Amino acid sequence: MLVLFINYSSIPPEGYAGDPPNNRYCTSCHTGSLNSGPGWVTVRGLPATYDPATTYTLTLVVYDTTAARFGCEMVAKDTTGNVVGSFTPVGPNTTVTSGGYAVHENAPYAVDSFAFVFEYTTPDASTYSGPIVIYAVGNAADGNGSTLGDNVYSFVDTLLSTTDVSEVVRAGGVMLNGRILTVEARGEVVDVKLYGKDGRMKRVFTGIVFGRRSIHLKDGGVLVVKMGKRVRVFKVL
Repeated sequence: MLVLFINYSSIPPEGYAGDPPNNRYCTSCHTGSLNSGPGWVTVRGLPATYDPATTYTLTLVVYDTTAARFGCEMVAKDTTGNVVGSFTPVGPNTTVTSGGYAVHENAPYAVDSFAFVFEYTTPDASTYSGPIVIYAVGNAADGNGSTLGDNVYSFVDTLLSTTDVSEVVRAGGVMLNGRILTVEARGEVVDVKLYGKDGRMKRVFTGIVFGRRSIHLKDGGVLVVKMGKRVRVFKVL
């Protein structure tokens, strides 16, 4: 990958939003460490929980007072790394690649920041209703045509579907009280996974449970509990 704002100022390549399986960023070519500059990137308009087959307006903001030109890349994936849902370009200097990545088009010059606006339509519940991980990267370049002096920032967030979030903390032999998970089963195989804010999965517990078992959770995120054929999803604060 060569200089983004020379060869890729028109449209950047896919797979540089920090998303799996390669977890690459624009720092693969631009010098400097990720998130080491004086700015930031964020995605505004993300819902606390999403409804299936619903369109949301998302604004990817790249901010850096030392930059003169801005670029971006964003993708939505499931917890196994597959692209889910679809983006539509809305604001200026935006487009969507054939692989489903929301990216800049003709990287704009601006003072201090630039807001890239897209619409994101969530998948239909019949195709997917699990956690959606939003990966985004912002490139704040000095516009001098070299890879030196550019800053790259990353953003990641996990969305839960309203069809998967229970109104109560007790459901089907599973109870969540703060960060204490209690499972009641009769010789069933129980698998507990926690997806952090970065979208990475951590297996908390797996094994056969007879009676009651309490599990203390150290971190927050999206908790997926599978008991036999039943799956419960909770948000741990």
